[in-house]
Amino acid sequence: VGLTAEELEPLFHSAEVYIRMWEKINGGPPLITPIITGTLGNNGWYVSDVTVSWNIYSESTIHETDGCETVTVDYDTPGVTFTCFVASDGGEAQKSVTIKRDATPPEVSCQAEPDQLWPPNNKMMPVVVHTTFTDNLSGIDTLLISESSSNEPDSVGKGDKPDDIQGFDLGSPSTSGELRAQRLGNEPGRIYTLGYTGHDLAGNHATPI
Repeated sequence: VGLTAEELEPLFHSAEVYIRMWEKINGGPPLITPIITGTLGNNGWYVSDVTVSWNIYSESTIHETDGCETVTVDYDTPGVTFTCFVASDGGEAQKSVTIKRDATPPEVSCQAEPDQLWPPNNKMMPVVVHTTFTDNLSGIDTLLISESSSNEPDSVGKGDKPDDIQGFDLGSPSTSGELRAQRLGNEPGRIYTLGYTGHDLAGNHATPI
């Protein structure tokens, strides 16, 4: 309707031109927009359950959809792809999204060597912390000191030197330093605590040990 014979002529000699004209008359193919709900961590990884749904808009009648139902990813995965396909009188369209989920913290353990300082002669002694840091999916990122403390004051008597903990600075990745072999005379013994927190590439972190 409204076209001249000259304008109609190409439609009878090209399937592609016919399809494009049909889509134009019917408003074009549908528009598909994915809706993703979940907690996004780092590097494109989600760190919680993820729900994928779709918003579909079409100016013409939709007569086929496939894969457009709402789904929930409640398991860790290096990547799972969902595709929504829609066909209408205006044409066909499809949209895909890939979800990476890692909601499992890495594992960190550590052991000091030596684990006892003796004798308590007020001298600094070298200490090395052996650490194990693993992650099963996104991969390990950083391992940093999150606690560096003593259950006794830094200075305990006349002439005592400060800085009983050296080299184990908060927020650093150091695994070696020095601790002073010292204790209060009336107490059961000094306890130094060195805590490490490991982060994986998704943004999860391990409980310090």
